[in-house]
Amino acid sequence: MNYKGFIPLNYIIPESQYLAINAKFTLVEASYEFYNNRINFMTDSGTISRLGGLPTNNIGHPHILDLLNKDHKEHIYNMFMYVAERNANLMFVD
Repeated sequence: MNYKGFIPLNYIIPESQYLAINAKFTLVEASYEFYNNRINFMTDSGTISRLGGLPTNNIGHPHILDLLNKDHKEHIYNMFMYVAERNANLMFVD
């Protein structure tokens, strides 16, 4: 969740939209590549749907996963670790 609304973690923001949102930052182009290359979990909406991931009425990208579904466990774990290992206030943090 951010101040502009909810963006599912497994939704990759298109580059043009990302650049427009973050235009005021000097390293915005490098940060998009960094953001996109570090995702180690499922983001393809077709794949997520086939595995049983669900969208909501207002967010068409399937983002609801079930920890009891064995096909979802690894992806949920990877998303959790992605968030746990990063600080949203700092760019390029490892």
